[in-house]
Amino acid sequence: MKTHYVLMISGQFQYGVASNFLQELAIELGQLNYEVVWFPLSAEQSHEQHLLHLYNLIANKNIKFIFSINGLGVDYVSCLDALNQLPCFSWLLDHPVHHYQRFAAHKTWLKLLSVDQSHVNWLTRLGFDAELFLHATKVPCLAPRPSTDVGILFPASYFDETAQISALHAAHPKLLELLMDPAIDSLPTLLSVLRFGEKGGVLEADANTLNFLRLADLFLRGRNRNQLVQDFAEAGIQLAIAGRGWNEVGASSHLILRSMTWQELKQLFRRSQFVLHDHPGFSAGLHERVLASLAAGTAVLTRHNSFLGQQFSPADGVYGFHQASELLQLGLDEHNSEHIAQSGALLRHSWSCRANQLLQRVGKQHSDVAELVMG
Repeated sequence: MKTHYVLMISGQFQYGVASNFLQELAIELGQLNYEVVWFPLSAEQSHEQHLLHLYNLIANKNIKFIFSINGLGVDYVSCLDALNQLPCFSWLLDHPVHHYQRFAAHKTWLKLLSVDQSHVNWLTRLGFDAELFLHATKVPCLAPRPSTDVGILFPASYFDETAQISALHAAHPKLLELLMDPAIDSLPTLLSVLRFGEKGGVLEADANTLNFLRLADLFLRGRNRNQLVQDFAEAGIQLAIAGRGWNEVGASSHLILRSMTWQELKQLFRRSQFVLHDHPGFSAGLHERVLASLAAGTAVLTRHNSFLGQQFSPADGVYGFHQASELLQLGLDEHNSEHIAQSGALLRHSWSCRANQLLQRVGKQHSDVAELVMG
């Protein structure tokens, strides 16, 4: 059988776990007879050096499509005729405002994949070709779980939202007051109120506005996260918090653990009874912490989320709450870890499923191009 090639752009991401996602997807594509050609980006190389490297990488290879994360490298793809007519996907792991300037110039040919439906909706209003492409997880082996010695694990670093206020004021002083409204609980909510991207909307996507929105997202995430930690303390429920910065500020009655790598966290998930999920503006999508926790056989506690409720039931290991104090009345018993890790709901979000979904999109784009040529 003829081997097809996929060009995967790797390099310096916003957080290291992204490289793990690419590796998992590459493994599954290999099972489907797609060999990955890696194009690594480096701060030590010039634009010209990257282009020459890319040109040599693809020589005599039947590249079928290109895949990148967070808009990285698509400007190089656009420079080569051998690539810029192929299906090119960039998977946005965060809200698009954080990487907008990387992909904004490539609206006519780039396919954007997002982990949250509200992100897709926002991109579509701005005229981009965007689709939902949820996070995924590795299908677990049925290995015995270690003893559970952690109660409720909260894997999150401390973030001081007040540190953003001066920069927010400098960017858009009139909009800073809007952020103080408790009803503005996430970046998608803020964008909706501003009618960003709509006719007659308040803002346009200039550099100053994008900077304000990025800062606003960090502000809102920090405020929500710190409030969640406080709510659990007031309810008398102790968390085991793993992340940077908490030792310096303290966290009420909670247990503070050291900051950990992604691989270390996944091992800690297996030793925890529950993992607390704080969805940072991803209320209409999935987050890797949810899937990795379930794959470890560990149940997830999350503020009520209708999207997650459609994907997973309490029997699948996901428990929603409106107030932290509700958990005291729920009477959460020890759950069946093997059932959670092997549930059909979780298996629908495997890397194998994502690889097949991606190839379906590739096939559709090749068909669309063929129709245009023939038509």
